[in-house]
Amino acid sequence: MSWGTANLSHRFICRILPLSSRYIRSPETHYSVLGVPETASLDTIKGIYRRLCKTLHPDVNPEAEERFIEVKYAYEVLTDGAARASYDQDLKQQRVSRGLW
Repeated sequence: MSWGTANLSHRFICRILPLSSRYIRSPETHYSVLGVPETASLDTIKGIYRRLCKTLHPDVNPEAEERFIEVKYAYEVLTDGAARASYDQDLKQQRVSRGLW
């Protein structure tokens, strides 16, 4: 796999997010990547992340490398208190502007 820009499918928004000088595709929300509700506790997020890593890690499943990177990035944002608060605020503003909130 090239570390340039990932192929984008119809499920993903065409925004590119840097991760360690790499570029990854970004799903609509980090919560949906991990499969947790927006009210999930830090312990719940950590548990789900560890479970996903066991099946998605490139050493175990080389075909799932892009998905693993998405999960890792979502985990990094949602476990950092300041980053999560900022992300939640941005998410709320996007929903308001789309008339979904």
